[in-house]
Amino acid sequence: METYKDMYIHSTHSDGSEGISSLLEQLSQKNIGTFAITDHDSIEGIKDACVFMI
Repeated sequence: METYKDMYIHSTHSDGSEGISSLLEQLSQKNIGTFAITDHDSIEGIKDACVFMI
């Protein structure tokens, strides 16, 4: 099965409308295996995502 990439994602830590857990669930459902959280002026989304990825 082919996996996809999304290299431009904003979470609620910036101007996005979804929280990290919701985003990760959506990425999994869409078979997106590589992604970048690109929140403005914050790294909190990345720190939150790492908790789920370990």
